[in-house]
Amino acid sequence: GQVSSNNSAIEAYVMEMMLNSDYTATQNLSLSISDRTARNAMAYSELEQISLSAASKALYDEYNTLTPDYFNVRSRIVDLATRNESERAYAMFQEELQPIREQVNLVVNKLSSQLLREAQSNNASSLELAKTSTILIIICIGVGILLIAGGGLLISRLVSSPLREMQKMMQRAENGDLSVQGTYLYRDEIGQVTRSFNRMIDGLRDLIRRIDESAVTLSASSEQLAASAEQT
Repeated sequence: GQVSSNNSAIEAYVMEMMLNSDYTATQNLSLSISDRTARNAMAYSELEQISLSAASKALYDEYNTLTPDYFNVRSRIVDLATRNESERAYAMFQEELQPIREQVNLVVNKLSSQLLREAQSNNASSLELAKTSTILIIICIGVGILLIAGGGLLISRLVSSPLREMQKMMQRAENGDLSVQGTYLYRDEIGQVTRSFNRMIDGLRDLIRRIDESAVTLSASSEQLAASAEQT
Protein backbone atom coordinates (compact mmCIF):
# COMPACT_ATOMS: atom_id res chain seq x y z
CA GLY A 1 0.00 0.00 0.00
CA GLN A 2 2.83 2.40 0.81
CA VAL A 3 4.63 1.55 -2.44
CA SER A 4 1.48 2.15 -4.47
CA SER A 5 0.82 5.45 -2.70
CA ASN A 6 4.41 6.61 -3.18
CA ASN A 7 4.38 5.67 -6.87
CA SER A 8 1.19 7.66 -7.40
CA ALA A 9 2.73 10.65 -5.62
CA ILE A 10 5.91 10.37 -7.71
CA GLU A 11 3.92 10.29 -10.93
CA ALA A 12 1.98 13.37 -9.78
CA TYR A 13 5.28 15.16 -9.05
CA VAL A 14 6.59 14.17 -12.50
CA MET A 15 3.43 15.57 -14.16
CA GLU A 16 3.80 18.77 -12.15
CA MET A 17 7.44 19.10 -13.19
CA MET A 18 6.46 18.82 -16.83
CA LEU A 19 3.94 21.64 -16.34
CA ASN A 20 6.19 23.86 -14.24
CA SER A 21 9.05 25.91 -15.67
CA ASP A 22 10.17 27.47 -12.38
CA TYR A 23 13.65 26.17 -11.49
CA THR A 24 13.16 26.28 -7.70
CA ALA A 25 9.81 24.50 -7.88
CA THR A 26 11.32 21.89 -10.18
CA GLN A 27 14.16 21.23 -7.74
CA ASN A 28 11.74 20.92 -4.85
CA LEU A 29 9.66 18.44 -6.83
CA SER A 30 12.83 16.51 -7.66
CA LEU A 31 13.66 16.32 -3.95
CA SER A 32 10.14 15.11 -3.23
CA ILE A 33 10.56 12.38 -5.85
CA SER A 34 13.85 11.34 -4.25
CA ASP A 35 12.20 11.25 -0.82
CA ARG A 36 9.33 9.05 -2.05
CA THR A 37 11.81 6.79 -3.83
CA ALA A 38 13.76 6.36 -0.59
CA ARG A 39 10.53 5.50 1.25
CA ASN A 40 9.83 2.87 -1.35
CA ALA A 41 13.30 1.42 -0.83
CA MET A 42 12.56 1.10 2.90
CA ALA A 43 9.23 -0.56 2.13
CA TYR A 44 10.96 -3.04 -0.18
CA SER A 45 13.47 -3.80 2.55
CA GLU A 46 10.70 -4.50 5.06
CA LEU A 47 8.78 -6.61 2.56
CA GLU A 48 11.82 -8.76 1.81
CA GLN A 49 12.14 -9.59 5.52
CA ILE A 50 8.66 -11.13 5.50
CA SER A 51 8.32 -14.83 4.79
CA LEU A 52 6.23 -14.57 1.62
CA SER A 53 4.05 -17.36 0.31
CA ALA A 54 4.68 -18.84 -3.13
CA ALA A 55 1.89 -16.77 -4.67
CA SER A 56 3.09 -13.52 -3.07
CA LYS A 57 6.71 -14.28 -3.97
CA ALA A 58 5.75 -14.82 -7.60
CA LEU A 59 3.97 -11.46 -7.73
CA TYR A 60 6.87 -9.73 -5.96
CA ASP A 61 9.35 -11.23 -8.43
CA GLU A 62 7.16 -10.08 -11.31
CA TYR A 63 7.14 -6.58 -9.79
CA ASN A 64 10.94 -6.64 -9.52
CA THR A 65 11.27 -7.52 -13.21
CA LEU A 66 9.18 -4.47 -14.17
CA THR A 67 10.72 -1.90 -11.85
CA PRO A 68 14.14 -1.45 -13.55
CA ASP A 69 12.55 -0.29 -16.83
CA TYR A 70 9.95 1.71 -14.88
CA PHE A 71 12.59 3.52 -12.81
CA ASN A 72 14.83 4.07 -15.85
CA VAL A 73 12.10 5.67 -17.96
CA ARG A 74 10.86 7.72 -15.02
CA SER A 75 14.39 9.01 -14.33
CA ARG A 76 14.77 10.06 -17.96
CA ILE A 77 11.44 11.89 -17.83
CA VAL A 78 12.49 13.67 -14.63
CA ASP A 79 15.77 14.65 -16.30
CA LEU A 80 13.94 16.07 -19.32
CA ALA A 81 11.48 17.91 -17.08
CA THR A 82 14.38 19.37 -15.09
CA ARG A 83 15.84 20.75 -18.34
CA ASN A 84 12.39 22.21 -19.21
CA GLU A 85 11.94 19.83 -22.17
CA SER A 86 8.32 19.29 -21.20
CA GLU A 87 7.07 18.15 -24.59
CA ARG A 88 9.61 15.36 -24.90
CA ALA A 89 9.03 14.44 -21.26
CA TYR A 90 5.28 14.26 -21.76
CA ALA A 91 5.64 12.22 -24.94
CA MET A 92 7.93 9.75 -23.16
CA PHE A 93 5.49 9.64 -20.25
CA GLN A 94 2.62 8.72 -22.56
CA GLU A 95 4.46 6.38 -24.90
CA GLU A 96 6.98 4.60 -22.64
CA LEU A 97 6.12 5.14 -18.98
CA GLN A 98 2.34 4.78 -19.13
CA PRO A 99 2.29 1.13 -20.38
CA ILE A 100 4.89 0.04 -17.80
CA ARG A 101 3.11 2.09 -15.13
CA GLU A 102 -0.15 0.27 -15.76
CA GLN A 103 1.59 -3.12 -15.51
CA VAL A 104 3.40 -2.08 -12.32
CA ASN A 105 0.20 -0.79 -10.70
CA LEU A 106 -1.64 -3.95 -11.70
CA VAL A 107 1.02 -6.17 -10.11
CA VAL A 108 1.19 -3.98 -7.01
CA ASN A 109 -2.59 -4.15 -6.57
CA LYS A 110 -2.54 -7.94 -7.03
CA LEU A 111 0.27 -8.28 -4.49
CA SER A 112 -1.54 -6.02 -2.04
CA SER A 113 -4.74 -8.06 -2.38
CA GLN A 114 -2.82 -11.33 -2.03
CA LEU A 115 -1.06 -10.14 1.11
CA LEU A 116 -4.38 -8.91 2.53
CA ARG A 117 -6.00 -12.31 1.93
CA GLU A 118 -3.05 -14.06 3.55
CA ALA A 119 -3.20 -11.69 6.50
CA GLN A 120 -6.91 -12.40 6.94
CA SER A 121 -6.23 -16.15 6.71
CA ASN A 122 -3.42 -15.87 9.25
CA ASN A 123 -5.68 -13.84 11.51
CA ALA A 124 -8.40 -16.50 11.30
CA SER A 125 -5.82 -19.21 12.06
CA SER A 126 -4.50 -17.19 15.00
CA LEU A 127 -8.01 -16.74 16.39
CA GLU A 128 -8.69 -20.47 16.03
CA LEU A 129 -5.37 -21.24 17.70
CA ALA A 130 -6.17 -18.81 20.49
CA LYS A 131 -9.56 -20.49 20.95
CA THR A 132 -7.92 -23.91 21.08
CA SER A 133 -5.29 -22.63 23.50
CA THR A 134 -8.01 -21.18 25.72
CA ILE A 135 -9.78 -24.53 25.81
CA LEU A 136 -6.52 -26.31 26.63
CA ILE A 137 -5.77 -23.82 29.39
CA ILE A 138 -9.24 -24.34 30.88
CA ILE A 139 -8.75 -28.12 30.71
CA CYS A 140 -5.32 -27.82 32.33
CA ILE A 141 -6.76 -25.64 35.10
CA GLY A 142 -9.57 -28.15 35.66
CA VAL A 143 -7.11 -31.06 35.77
CA GLY A 144 -4.91 -29.05 38.13
CA ILE A 145 -7.84 -28.41 40.46
CA LEU A 146 -8.73 -32.11 40.42
CA LEU A 147 -5.12 -33.06 41.13
CA ILE A 148 -4.93 -30.59 44.01
CA ALA A 149 -8.24 -31.85 45.42
CA GLY A 150 -7.12 -35.46 45.02
CA GLY A 151 -3.76 -34.69 46.61
CA GLY A 152 -5.46 -32.93 49.50
CA LEU A 153 -7.79 -35.89 50.02
CA LEU A 154 -4.87 -38.32 49.88
CA ILE A 155 -2.87 -36.28 52.39
CA SER A 156 -5.93 -36.05 54.62
CA ARG A 157 -6.31 -39.81 54.56
CA LEU A 158 -2.62 -40.35 55.18
CA VAL A 159 -2.87 -38.15 58.27
CA SER A 160 -6.30 -39.16 59.56
CA SER A 161 -5.83 -42.94 59.19
CA PRO A 162 -2.82 -43.16 61.58
CA LEU A 163 -4.58 -40.81 63.99
CA ARG A 164 -7.65 -43.04 64.07
CA GLU A 165 -5.44 -46.07 64.61
CA MET A 166 -3.71 -44.33 67.51
CA GLN A 167 -7.05 -43.35 68.99
CA LYS A 168 -8.16 -47.01 68.94
CA MET A 169 -4.89 -48.12 70.54
CA MET A 170 -5.29 -45.58 73.34
CA GLN A 171 -8.86 -46.75 73.95
CA ARG A 172 -7.65 -50.36 74.24
CA ALA A 173 -4.88 -49.28 76.60
CA GLU A 174 -7.43 -47.26 78.58
CA ASN A 175 -9.51 -50.45 78.96
CA GLY A 176 -6.49 -52.35 80.30
CA ASP A 177 -5.20 -54.03 77.15
CA LEU A 178 -1.45 -53.50 77.38
CA SER A 179 -0.68 -55.87 74.54
CA VAL A 180 -1.52 -53.20 72.00
CA GLN A 181 1.29 -52.02 69.71
CA GLY A 182 1.29 -49.29 67.07
CA THR A 183 2.32 -50.28 63.55
CA TYR A 184 2.73 -46.79 62.01
CA LEU A 185 6.49 -46.37 62.49
CA TYR A 186 7.42 -43.90 59.77
CA ARG A 187 9.77 -40.98 60.39
CA ASP A 188 7.08 -38.29 60.48
CA GLU A 189 5.58 -36.79 63.63
CA ILE A 190 2.80 -39.40 63.88
CA GLY A 191 5.39 -42.18 63.59
CA GLN A 192 7.41 -40.62 66.41
CA VAL A 193 4.30 -40.42 68.60
CA THR A 194 3.52 -44.08 67.79
CA ARG A 195 7.01 -45.18 68.83
CA SER A 196 6.70 -43.17 72.05
CA PHE A 197 3.34 -44.83 72.72
CA ASN A 198 4.86 -48.28 72.15
CA ARG A 199 7.71 -47.48 74.57
CA MET A 200 5.20 -46.26 77.14
CA ILE A 201 3.17 -49.49 76.84
CA ASP A 202 6.38 -51.52 77.10
CA GLY A 203 7.29 -49.57 80.27
CA LEU A 204 3.85 -50.13 81.75
CA ARG A 205 4.04 -53.87 81.03
CA ASP A 206 7.48 -54.05 82.61
CA LEU A 207 6.25 -52.09 85.65
CA ILE A 208 3.26 -54.41 86.08
CA ARG A 209 5.51 -57.44 85.68
CA ARG A 210 7.80 -56.22 88.45
CA ILE A 211 4.82 -55.38 90.64
CA ASP A 212 3.51 -58.90 90.03
CA GLU A 213 6.89 -60.38 90.91
CA SER A 214 7.04 -58.25 94.06
CA ALA A 215 3.55 -59.40 95.01
CA VAL A 216 4.54 -63.05 94.62
CA THR A 217 7.65 -62.46 96.70
CA LEU A 218 5.61 -60.63 99.32
CA SER A 219 3.08 -63.48 99.39
CA ALA A 220 5.85 -66.04 99.92
CA SER A 221 7.36 -63.96 102.65
CA SER A 222 3.98 -63.64 104.31
CA GLU A 223 3.50 -67.40 104.24
CA GLN A 224 6.94 -67.93 105.76
CA LEU A 225 6.17 -65.34 108.44
CA ALA A 226 2.85 -67.03 109.19
CA ALA A 227 4.56 -70.42 109.49
CA SER A 228 7.19 -69.01 111.78
CA ALA A 229 4.50 -67.37 113.88
CA GLU A 230 2.64 -70.66 114.09
CA GLN A 231 5.78 -72.53 115.18
CA THR A 232 6.46 -69.85 117.74
